[in-house]
Amino acid sequence: MFRVDPGLAVKATKRQTTPTQVTPKRGPGLPSGQAVPSRSALFSPTSYSPTVTAPSERYESRTGRGDVIASWGPEVADWTADAEPAGPAAPLGPARLQRPYRYMFERLRDRTDVLNAHILALGERLQRHHGLEEYAQPHAVAQEPVCAVGRIACDGQGRLNSKSILLEGGKGTYGEARHVELDVSQVQDVGLFTGQVVAVTGVNPTGKTFVASSIFSSAPPPPADPAHLTHELTLLAACGPFTTAEDLLYTPLRDLLAEAARLKPHLLLLMGPFIDAKIIENELAETYQQLWNRLLELMRTALAGSHTQVLLLPSTADLHAEPVMPTPPLATAAGPFTMLPNPCCFAVDGLVIGATSTDVLMHLSQQDIKLPGPGSSDRLARLSGYLIGQQSFYPLYPAEESVGLDFQHWQQHCQLPVLPHLLITPSDFRGFVKEVSGCLVVNPSRLARGQVGGSYARIRTPTTKDGLFQDKFAVQVLKI
Repeated sequence: MFRVDPGLAVKATKRQTTPTQVTPKRGPGLPSGQAVPSRSALFSPTSYSPTVTAPSERYESRTGRGDVIASWGPEVADWTADAEPAGPAAPLGPARLQRPYRYMFERLRDRTDVLNAHILALGERLQRHHGLEEYAQPHAVAQEPVCAVGRIACDGQGRLNSKSILLEGGKGTYGEARHVELDVSQVQDVGLFTGQVVAVTGVNPTGKTFVASSIFSSAPPPPADPAHLTHELTLLAACGPFTTAEDLLYTPLRDLLAEAARLKPHLLLLMGPFIDAKIIENELAETYQQLWNRLLELMRTALAGSHTQVLLLPSTADLHAEPVMPTPPLATAAGPFTMLPNPCCFAVDGLVIGATSTDVLMHLSQQDIKLPGPGSSDRLARLSGYLIGQQSFYPLYPAEESVGLDFQHWQQHCQLPVLPHLLITPSDFRGFVKEVSGCLVVNPSRLARGQVGGSYARIRTPTTKDGLFQDKFAVQVLKI
């Protein structure tokens, strides 16, 4: 007779569990034995439904819904848009990013050539804008005051400070791509950051340190063509994440779509991330593209019968988009959707809008210094002014680590071709509206902030009968 090992008998009678038989866990506020729905079930092909799980309790219990965080311009009693639809959004600029491209193949020499060309081109604009004399090489010995152009750099790995500033000249007429220390002790009320192209006047008595007496850092792009708005345009703008960190129900997005269905704005500008890499943790039972298709259907259904155009900008944090900046537009989809690249500058009925989903303001704030002086201390206005003064959606170099910047396409698609009437730059900073150099800068912040709700912006333009002036715009940044 065969004897059965007791240990084997125990193993044979032990309950075998599979992923579909796991003992349900009890969550807070749920009846005993009721399973906590997992993220993998929320968007599975057979179980996608808002009733699968309860929304975030912190989001549902939030206070201050609809409170105005920041406002600008005249008060508006009714934000409902008129019935006349707006024209299509037309991208601006000599080169338009329309499809994905190869990246991560650039050579160091190509990057150097792009950065050098940028110094030379912006240096010429600074020279014309400020009426400066002919440039000299910044590293050359100069006992008498001269003018030089170059890029701001840091002499170490840390944050830029007044004692670590270098001026890097361009190759060719204005230098030999050599660094020279920049002494700014005699300069006041100037903001600097790494990657900024500046023109400086001063002396270099030893050839090692350029002692600056003046710094010129702003050369705004040419103004846009006059707009011809025969009726007011209404715009809602929001930036992702569009769902809380606790669930994937996209409740903030649905709340925003309900507001859009009520107000029927001419334009609804949504900027990624839509499928945020910080929230999605590879727990879905479907592909990212399938999830994106469901979100498109959610928008399409919510805005059915409306004349609202939905403008969609991807983000480098989107799992269904290319992780590179500039980011190509998402694939076209049926419905009221216009797919735009990130960043982009586009016109609607002559109204020029610049937009980017990259938090360039926060990135600039980590490398920005303000030389002391009696001037304005509005830091957010200064950070916004860098984009206009440098004619770029992303003037920072080196770029922040999370931004995969492709320099050859950056040169073609990340510059401001004209001065927009509206510049929308979402950021983790609290929402704000500011007029900078003749441009109205709007930060709608994030629609969802962790486990709670964030904010969005609504904008109404004036007609152009009396001129399209920034003080005639009506803007509100509100809590969702």
